[in-house]
This record gives sequence, structure tokens and C-alpha cells, in this order.
Amino acid sequence: MKLYKYTTLDAAVKIIENQQIHFARMSDFNDPFEGAFVDSPEDLKGFEADSYPFLLREGIINNFVILSLTRSPFNSLMWAHYGNAHSGCVIEIDVDKAGFNDANLCSVPADYGDIIYTTSKPNYEKAKMVESSPKSYENFSPEKYLAMKAAFLNKQTSWAYEEEVRVVKPLSIQQKERSNFQNQAGIWSIKVKPTYEYRNGQDEIKTPFQINNFMNLFSLPRECVTQIFIGSKLKRLSVAPSHQKHYQSDPDFFNIPNLRKIESYGIKVSSTSAMTTTRSIDVHQHNIID
Repeated sequence: MKLYKYTTLDAAVKIIENQQIHFARMSDFNDPFEGAFVDSPEDLKGFEADSYPFLLREGIINNFVILSLTRSPFNSLMWAHYGNAHSGCVIEIDVDKAGFNDANLCSVPADYGDIIYTTSKPNYEKAKMVESSPKSYENFSPEKYLAMKAAFLNKQTSWAYEEEVRVVKPLSIQQKERSNFQNQAGIWSIKVKPTYEYRNGQDEIKTPFQINNFMNLFSLPRECVTQIFIGSKLKRLSVAPSHQKHYQSDPDFFNIPNLRKIESYGIKVSSTSAMTTTRSIDVHQHNIID
């Protein structure tokens, strides 16, 4: 089965070269309500009832990581939101070759990872089972599906355009202790990605401080990447070596080595163009570097 990852061209090159792909924690997602809209137990009131969904979410966040994929490389909204505004690319991944359908390696394999878009809330009792006994859910069986669905596979209907499919893997580890390790889910590399936020100092002066975010990079053999689709706005330049210095300031100039690098691994590169006469995107096969 082939599934797809929308990203920038630079990120795609790193995934292919390093043979690693990022699995995110639920707290990294762009939907702040992800996993936090479960019902609280009826015996809880006030603040305890309000905070319960978020505390439950924290317990799940600390033990599992998620790869978000989608079913189509030709989704215009996905290109706009995740494909660098049609200037990025889409990676085609053979999930069977990647082991993303192996029930022994995944808490939720791709075959069971279809997101359920709904206006109702998932069953908190089922989600609580995952939070309170994460080791029991390090691999998958159909009997565990209802609990995993409640914990990971519910999203509000406003996100339905994404056609998302998830792969969930266990990752309970003290991130500060190791940078590379192997667990029952496979081979990982954890890298620090520092970011900066601002806090108010004296006299309301905002000062930056560093927060360390961790990238959970999972080993992805190169043969799992079977094709790259490039966006309709990603330019293809034909520049003679004697004139290359005149184009150095054009950011699109650097698409050339990136695309050649991808093709050097024997990966097919296809170009997409949004057609104004239809609601679909046509794919054109041709040489990327003219």
C-alpha cells in the first residue's frame, strides 16, 4: 500500500539521504484540541472535570509517537497547507516495505490508522486504558483497536479534507538520556531541535528563552520511498554552468541539486500542475531538469 507525506523539498531530501522520518508527539500537532476532547468521568466536577482530558492526553503523549500520512498526493488543500504552498513536494511511501503495517512493530498499523472525523467525543474509558497501561499497547491486535481509536484516531470534522492515515509507535524513553536507541518498534534517533519563546521580564520587557523540542526520527530504508511529486510552483531551471553565478540569489536555483540528488537514488520524480478546468491535479511525467 502506498501512502503520502506532504513536505518541503529540503525536508524530503533529508528524509531520503538520512533514511529517517519524523514521528511527532500529539503535543506537536497544529490542532491544540487533538486528543483533548474526551468526556470526563461523571463523578468529577469543576476544575478536575475541566483538566481531566488534558491530563489524560499528557499520559498518552509521553509514551507514543505518530506519523501522519494521507491517501492522495493530489489534494489541493494539502498542497496549500503542508506542501509549502505548492512549492514543496509529496513523498510516496510503501508502508508495507517500511514495516508500517506490522502489528508487532506498531501500536496502530497503517491498515488500522484511518482517522475518524466526527463531531462526537471518543470514549474516555477506552482512552484511559491506553494511558494507564501503555506497555499493553506497544503492539497491535484487533482487540485493542477500540482503545487505540479513542486515544489516537478521532478528529473534528473540520479536518476531514486531510484524509489522514496514522501510524502509531511506542516510544517511552527519557529523551535527555539517549540520542540513539532501538526498542521493540525499531531503530530511532532523537535530536534536539531548540526553539525560542518569550516571557515578560521586569517592566514588561520580553526576553527570549530556549526550549528544547525533540525530534523522534525513525529509520526509513530508502527503498520505501517510491516516488516524489513536486508542486506546481516549484520551478525547474535550465542554467548553463557558465551562467550559474547569475542565478545564485534565486532560491529556486537550489531546486536543481536537490532534485538531482533525489533522482540519483533511482527515485522517480513527477511534476504536478493544478488544472483550472477540473477540480483535480494532473501528473505529468518528464525530465525534471530540462
